[in-house]
Amino acid sequence: MDRLSEDIAAAEDRYARIIESTMEARQRRDSLAGEVMALYSERARLIEEISALRVSALELKFSPPAGPPPVPATLPPAIPPVLRPARTALSSAGALWSARAQSTAKPRNDSFGSGAHITWRQNEDRFRLTPTDDGVLAAVSDGAGASGLFCGAWAETLVGQLPATPLESLKAFNDWLDPFCLEFHTTHARHSKSDAAKHSKFVREGSCATLTVCWLRFSGSRAVLHWLGYGDSPLLVFDRSGGEPELIAGHPGSLGAFDRDPQLLNWKDMPDPGSLKTGSLPLPARATVILASDGIGQFTLLRALAAQRGGNGTLGAEFRRLETNGNGRLGTAVKSHAARAPQSFAAELAALGAALESESAFAALVASRCEEGLLANDDSTLIMIEIGSGC
Repeated sequence: MDRLSEDIAAAEDRYARIIESTMEARQRRDSLAGEVMALYSERARLIEEISALRVSALELKFSPPAGPPPVPATLPPAIPPVLRPARTALSSAGALWSARAQSTAKPRNDSFGSGAHITWRQNEDRFRLTPTDDGVLAAVSDGAGASGLFCGAWAETLVGQLPATPLESLKAFNDWLDPFCLEFHTTHARHSKSDAAKHSKFVREGSCATLTVCWLRFSGSRAVLHWLGYGDSPLLVFDRSGGEPELIAGHPGSLGAFDRDPQLLNWKDMPDPGSLKTGSLPLPARATVILASDGIGQFTLLRALAAQRGGNGTLGAEFRRLETNGNGRLGTAVKSHAARAPQSFAAELAALGAALESESAFAALVASRCEEGLLANDDSTLIMIEIGSGC
């Protein structure tokens, strides 16, 4: 009986120690949870502080000289314009080049709300097609609506502010970008201040977009292409001197870039030096230059590679490797294009060009290719510039 009493007492003692340890663990857990929440709050505060410091730096850099106070500017409209009229077709007087462009929302679009208050997601791609003294300026910017706010307006600002001459260095790029970052922040902060959650998102995340630009410059009948790329909006250059168009240059430089989240331009962040790509190349007498948003740009590139069974070079080798061993969305896309390879890429390019004649024709082509499983369900923007032989 004494032994049983001792065992019971020992068990009760162990039980009491377990209860005590459990309470201590709960206290540690609550303390750690408090520390985690404090760290999250400090992180959010630092993000807002960094954003405010960048804005202050821009204000100091571009503050007006001392003098009489400026006349207050008229406030912008309550909702920023999301799309200004764009030139969709251009050509040179001597038929040296011609250019066409279109943009359309993804075929299976998203909507928000219910009943009579349904809002359709807007196409946040923007493009520009502008004649210059010696050629043409073309640009595509893909507003990344999944990150930040006012991404379509930011994309529109980027293409709208481009200079007529090439930006060929990181310094030139930053000097161009800095002045209108402050203006964009100031203008669009007004639109978000009435909604605390939206304003906090705008301050924390900013506005995000890709940018791909080409400056086509002529000297006599010879053309030189100067280009710039930030993000994954493709630039493709084809030589049409032979029977079939041959890919001779492109950005991004690998198919794998389409399978990774791209670096994006943001008014609140300094550009990443390693993500800014620039270059120039003389064009053959007959050439086609394409600038596009990522979905239809990837489609065009894969049609070209499929027609040539990959062709030569690193892109061709990457295409064949993905056709054999690829997985994920990119591997699936490569295999789909390889299985339905076109007999002639020249015919594919001609079909793309014909679709650019009208917005409805372009939307129909995008919807058809999406239904076939060859084109991602995404906003699509494409500019085609043709050089030489009557274009």
